[in-house]
Amino acid sequence: YVIGLDNHIIHNENLRMKVEKTVLQNSEYWLSYALSAVMLWANNEEEAANRAIVKTLNLDHNRACLYFLLINLIRFQRI
Repeated sequence: YVIGLDNHIIHNENLRMKVEKTVLQNSEYWLSYALSAVMLWANNEEEAANRAIVKTLNLDHNRACLYFLLINLIRFQRI
């Protein structure tokens, strides 16, 4: 999602529909909520993004933390 959005490969609305469909299909999978959190954050929906972050951390704390670490390293080039 982040790579496609940053490189303007695909329109944000198309990506959003794909993410929402994935979340609905995999409602108890940590990665679905992690991806949703990034999508919501990118769309300035802070409250919904925070709910998604809390949900993904509750489902699998270690993997979610690693995912968000990698997003920050790749997306923002933070060390």
